[in-house]
Amino acid sequence: MKRSVLGPAVALSIGFLVILLLAVALLALLAGEHKDIDSHARDDADRLALVVEREISRNVDLIDLSIEAVVDGVEQPDLMGLSPALRDQALFSRAAAARYIRNVSVFDANGTLVAHSLDSEKKRDPPLRQAFLVARERSAANQLLIGHPYLAGDRITRLVTFSRSIWTTDRKFDGVVIATVNLNDFSELILDVQNGDRTVVQVSLRDGTELLRTREREDRSPISDSAVQRLGEQFALRLARVIDPGAARGAITARWGVVGAPMVVTVSLSSSDVFADWTQRCVRIALIFLAVSLVVAAVSAYLAVRHLG
Repeated sequence: MKRSVLGPAVALSIGFLVILLLAVALLALLAGEHKDIDSHARDDADRLALVVEREISRNVDLIDLSIEAVVDGVEQPDLMGLSPALRDQALFSRAAAARYIRNVSVFDANGTLVAHSLDSEKKRDPPLRQAFLVARERSAANQLLIGHPYLAGDRITRLVTFSRSIWTTDRKFDGVVIATVNLNDFSELILDVQNGDRTVVQVSLRDGTELLRTREREDRSPISDSAVQRLGEQFALRLARVIDPGAARGAITARWGVVGAPMVVTVSLSSSDVFADWTQRCVRIALIFLAVSLVVAAVSAYLAVRHLG
């Protein structure tokens, strides 16, 4: 009896088609799950960045109000005509009660130190001189200025300057009020942020200078015990990069500008944390697909050989 030459080819083709359709369906399923997880993670990062921004903004406003109170006092001739002890008590009473402010300095239009909230530090440190020069240069903007961080004399405490210009009644530059803020204490605003073991919260100036950071990112993942597990994780990583090329950067990031200050809050969620469950699901599905594919291939081959026989 003559057998059709198409029989074995059809059997093998059907087997290949089944494997191909199964692969497409599984990849579509995993891609959809990845996009959903990515979308939720980005929303989480955005909300977390907004929460941190609001807390930073609130405390910056309090610092700024303390500086403005000193500016208002300096602009009152009667107050500045008092004895130094009474004058300083009136000028710095509000600043002394403000959290995070280490000291406040008042400079006239020529850069001469007029008043200082800490008698033991009546000197013009280089960072204060730099803050004065920047404030004088940008005095027309009439806004809160924040300098670059620097180390105090103990080489441990990190400080940064907040400053505002002083104006005469006819709107001429008349000096600068500079508040020195302790960044070591200020960092407590972000230390309690928890959204995964490797979430990084950073507060920086708009020029990219880092002011605060929760922790260094840990990019190393635990080494898998099984070679099959490692292959599955590599497959998941490559698939994630095909679905979203940004996954190669290793983090999901959200940024918010701080209202009223030249600062930016950045929240980075570790991709390995966000997609940990998805990666394990990829490994399991890959193993199941491999097993099913082998079964389908074996059945197709068996039918083809039987047809020939």
